[in-house]
Amino acid sequence: MSSKKVVVYKVPKLINGRGTLPIQKQYNGVGVIRVASGTTDPKTYVKIVQTMDELYNVGNLTTLHSIRDRVLGPMELLVKVKDQGVHVVQTVDNSATLIPSIWEWLETYDIKEATRRGYRSHLEGFANSCRATDTIRDLPDRLNKYRKLCQKKGIHRSFNQCRAAMMAFTKSEFKRRSQVYQEVREVENLSVVRKVMNDAVSVLDIITLTSQMKSEYSDMVWALCYSGMRVGEYFRQNDTDWVTESASLKVIKNNPGHGNKGFTRFSILPFRLDNPQRGEKQFRREITAANIRHRMRVTPHTFRKCFSHWCSEAGIPRVRKNAYMGHVNNTISDLYEKHDVERFLNEDAGKLKTYVERFRRSARAPNRNARKFFK
Repeated sequence: MSSKKVVVYKVPKLINGRGTLPIQKQYNGVGVIRVASGTTDPKTYVKIVQTMDELYNVGNLTTLHSIRDRVLGPMELLVKVKDQGVHVVQTVDNSATLIPSIWEWLETYDIKEATRRGYRSHLEGFANSCRATDTIRDLPDRLNKYRKLCQKKGIHRSFNQCRAAMMAFTKSEFKRRSQVYQEVREVENLSVVRKVMNDAVSVLDIITLTSQMKSEYSDMVWALCYSGMRVGEYFRQNDTDWVTESASLKVIKNNPGHGNKGFTRFSILPFRLDNPQRGEKQFRREITAANIRHRMRVTPHTFRKCFSHWCSEAGIPRVRKNAYMGHVNNTISDLYEKHDVERFLNEDAGKLKTYVERFRRSARAPNRNARKFFK
């Protein structure tokens, strides 16, 4: 008659006589668990190791993963097993479907809405590169493959934003010490070479650039050129708004950050300013296509530089030009009295309008998109 094998647990010594009794156990499918037990009592130590063996025997590897990754402490494990049993205790569930878990987290994660929109935008490409059956344990491998894809396509910055979102996801859901977080962290960012910002271009170049654009895109190019607004301001992003008054443009930043309560600046209005008729992504794609057609290298930010350069060429004083662009702490209203502000806004708008119209008239074949602004 065979007798049941009795397992004898050896209690280790304290490391350097300090701390708590160390645990070092290895399980198939889990790896080595090397953590501090949280106790100096040999009986409690043996009870912790017995509980870990029971978890392994019943197939509850998820809880062992959480102990290995130090998400769940050994002393905390005893309490949870007493309340829930060895079959129930789970902290990290790597078997959950990857993409639905990410979208669910993104909708409930406590971040700014602008950050949430940015994460959602950059995660769309990653989600499309994954399979419907992928689980959270596949995340590091999928992220590595997506890195190679982005490197091949040259979209380095987009991948880096996607990686940042995945680090936030794993840190929030599984904590810093979890294996999935550490593996995601080991996926390296793609190097981004900061391009030298292109300089302003002439009025004739803008006329050429918009010559074959649809009117809605051409309107947007000219609006940025003669308003001096940033792209985010024009598209009313990040709690920014703008309105046109009699002869001036009013830009309102409700949440500029850095603890400021808000900021409003006035700028000149030499021509009619319409609302954007298309989204920013469509607008940027149209600019890229126009660059290819005309062998130019401009970005939407170029048009703000055009405003600055054209104002200087038109004879508008630098201090007022900087106030119009929001480059100084003082607005035009802070620099001058109210009656002077109205006079300077009209005067400077007239100077810029005259400057632009002079080049328009010198163009041999001004296109229909440019002509509508100079009537």
